[in-house]
Amino acid sequence: MNRPGPEPRPRLPPRWLRAIARLLLPAGLGGDQALGDLLEDFRLRVTDGAGSGRVLLATSAFLSSALALAVTYSLPSRWRSRRDAGPGHAKENRTMTLSTGALLDLRTAARSLRRRPLLTAVAVLSLAIGLGATTAIFSLVNVLFLRPLPGISDQDRVVEIGRTRQGQGFDSFNYLDFRDLRQRDGALEELALWSSGDWSLAAEDGGRRMAGLYVTPSYFRALGVRPSRGRLLNERAEDELGERGVVVLSHRTWQSELGGDEGVIGSEILLNRRSYRVVSVTDPAFQGHVGGVQMALFMPMSDSPTLESSPEHLTDRRIMAFNVLGRLAPGRTAAEAEAQVRTVMRNLAETYPDSNAERGAGIVPLGPVPGAGRGPAGGFMTLLMALVVVLLCATCANVAGIQTARALARERELGTRLALGCGRGRLLRLLMLEALLLALAGGAIGFALATVVVRALDFRRLPVPVSFQLDLSPDLRVFGFCFVLALLAAVLLGLPAAWQASTRPAGPALVGGGWRAAGTASRWRRVFVGVQVAGASALALVAGLFLRSLEQASQIQTGFDPSGVVLTGLDLSLEGYEGAAEGLPLLERVLERVEGIPGVERAALSKDLPLDLASHGTGVVPESWDAAGERRYFGVDTNQVTPGYFETLRVPLLQGRLFEERDREGAESVAVVSRTFAERWPEGRDAVLGARFRYGSLDGPWVSVIGVVEDTKNQMLMDSAEPFVYLPLAQEYEPRLTLVARAGGEQDLSDELRQAVLEIDPSLSLTPVITLVQLTGLGTLPQRMAAILGAVVGSFALLLAGLGIYGVVAFQVTQRSREIGLRMALGEVRGAVTRRILRGAFRLVLPGLVVGGLLGAGLARLLRSLLLGLSPLDPTAVVAVAVTVGALVTLASLFPARRAASVDPAVALRNE
Repeated sequence: MNRPGPEPRPRLPPRWLRAIARLLLPAGLGGDQALGDLLEDFRLRVTDGAGSGRVLLATSAFLSSALALAVTYSLPSRWRSRRDAGPGHAKENRTMTLSTGALLDLRTAARSLRRRPLLTAVAVLSLAIGLGATTAIFSLVNVLFLRPLPGISDQDRVVEIGRTRQGQGFDSFNYLDFRDLRQRDGALEELALWSSGDWSLAAEDGGRRMAGLYVTPSYFRALGVRPSRGRLLNERAEDELGERGVVVLSHRTWQSELGGDEGVIGSEILLNRRSYRVVSVTDPAFQGHVGGVQMALFMPMSDSPTLESSPEHLTDRRIMAFNVLGRLAPGRTAAEAEAQVRTVMRNLAETYPDSNAERGAGIVPLGPVPGAGRGPAGGFMTLLMALVVVLLCATCANVAGIQTARALARERELGTRLALGCGRGRLLRLLMLEALLLALAGGAIGFALATVVVRALDFRRLPVPVSFQLDLSPDLRVFGFCFVLALLAAVLLGLPAAWQASTRPAGPALVGGGWRAAGTASRWRRVFVGVQVAGASALALVAGLFLRSLEQASQIQTGFDPSGVVLTGLDLSLEGYEGAAEGLPLLERVLERVEGIPGVERAALSKDLPLDLASHGTGVVPESWDAAGERRYFGVDTNQVTPGYFETLRVPLLQGRLFEERDREGAESVAVVSRTFAERWPEGRDAVLGARFRYGSLDGPWVSVIGVVEDTKNQMLMDSAEPFVYLPLAQEYEPRLTLVARAGGEQDLSDELRQAVLEIDPSLSLTPVITLVQLTGLGTLPQRMAAILGAVVGSFALLLAGLGIYGVVAFQVTQRSREIGLRMALGEVRGAVTRRILRGAFRLVLPGLVVGGLLGAGLARLLRSLLLGLSPLDPTAVVAVAVTVGALVTLASLFPARRAASVDPAVALRNE
């Protein structure tokens, strides 16, 4: 006997869907009844044989109806439908739920958009450009500032601690101050020390240069990292530096360099030609705590004095070489931790005034960008975001103008709806749904465009010595941002047209008086065009300034010629070569082999290179000061080079001679100085040759000047010339060097250069071979990125402005056809008609051009640091933008003007 089964449970929308509906339709003012109708409609749609397609349709209807009803219930009661208000129609209204009515309006809006495919396509593509550009930049912001770092547990409890000076900056710590901080119990349950390092991993086909971190064992506890194999680091009994002779490998290094060997734990590997025991492999998700930088290994801090050849950096409070991480104790806040850290720093300033005077500390939450770099990175991303937001506003103004024109063209249709009893609230809802469909379609295409663009970015091609890779794939935060932005755009572009259409009387539209209402629409269109022109002019001016700054950068004299020069880095301190006695013979063989490569004109080694964003400063004491007992320094930048350096970079010799093979250890200590050094020499430029100075300290060795060369830009392109001293590498040995080689013509020496070095010692680890042009280009990378983005965004903004100007002028010509016909019938010639329309177009855009110029100058003033010394009101850029906008206005207005001039007066008057 079959028994009836239990009655099926009514299917309701998910909780998140009901929460959205409740947010849009709060209790009271009909919200409860409307929400009940929506829930009942959803249940009816999915009760009978509900499949995934039916559920999706019901969900779409639920959301669109909730949004439309929210708009309706926000209007005055007098705007609601007369049918809804009439008591005689209550039963009829109950047969059609509110959500069903909203769904019918949604279908009507879609049919209306399909009837005008060209206008719809222009609006959707315009919105896709604006929303896509904004979403793409937000994707970068999300990755750099918002997205949690992988492999770190409870990241909201992890903080960075940095030293400040007079309340400014975010600098590194010394080890002894870190120990004092760690001995204080309080809001921080863990404190960890870390610093970056480079290693050479021995391999059969040459060494592998690897980037990693020196860390204290507390580093992994502070980040909440667990190993996938083995154990993490143990602390030594006497301090917090960790055990010696062991290493933790990243999961990526274990897979790529050791082939995923399951017996890796306890095995020995050679790092810097020293044996280290592998004790752990990190979790696959964990790549370090610096976003985009994939750390290859983690070494105990206890080995840093030996490997870095600097034992004093753990015992000298003046050496600020380490960074600090902390984990907040449960229930404690970052503000409490910062107050405790500042108290410790005040005590240290009183106890050790030589190293800690005016020093404090600050705390920031852990993020992908380290605390010291968030200011510059945040400023640059703010610039990019401001540019695309201006573009988005111009886009919305353009589409709003299109919607206003469409609403005016549909005046008879809308008037008929009002006359047949359609409430003004429902009419407003219908037009807002049209805007919503356009915005959602534009947002979907824009999201797809943004995804393609950000995935095409390849940060691995940057000439930096670490593996830099960002996961730019969109997540729910990016999708939500794009969705919310599309909703805001729908309101901005739909509300003016909907308000205008829904407030117009129905009578004049039905009797053919629609042209009388054109004034209001025309005013709206003029406002929209003004906004477009202002935004486009501002973006074009900023882009023009960036392009001008790059042009100016190419004309700045750098003092050297980077063309045709390739380079690679090598560090003999990683390769087991002890001091100059072992290192110099190897370097001499390397130079001899490289200069023997066919096509190489000259090769050299140097510690530093021009425009590499680095400098090495020190002080010298002129002999005259030393003789007079003046115990003070003459500040200079320094570089150690081999003979041939100046010829390789083509740095001109102004006086004296350059380094030669005889300038070696045991010979007279010599130096070549820059022109600025000679000009600032106490006895004058003419006395600098043969002059002597003490180098490095007040009691340092005497060095004689043998030559003067041209100034070169040291760190940044806009740096002013500073005194510079070049020393022969054979007398001032340095193991960390860059090999540079100049080739004749366009010959690519990448493979030959690397092979030549490895022939001397196959175990050497080299950095990737790049050109000097690539390296020096890092100094203008922010300007080039800003110029490219500004040019692209500005071009799109000008295109949209041109479309908007064309639409307004064409609309005005259509509305003024009777007036134009009368003028031509009274004898006005076609040329006068054309000129009159063009003058009207220029009057239309002039306010926007002025406002855009001022806005662009304001943006440029905020971005002065990226303009390479260029004025925010550079005449060339201003004139170029004015001419471009003038040409755009002429081109966009000429076609409707010529069409108006060709109108037959009789036909125009008869049609009116």
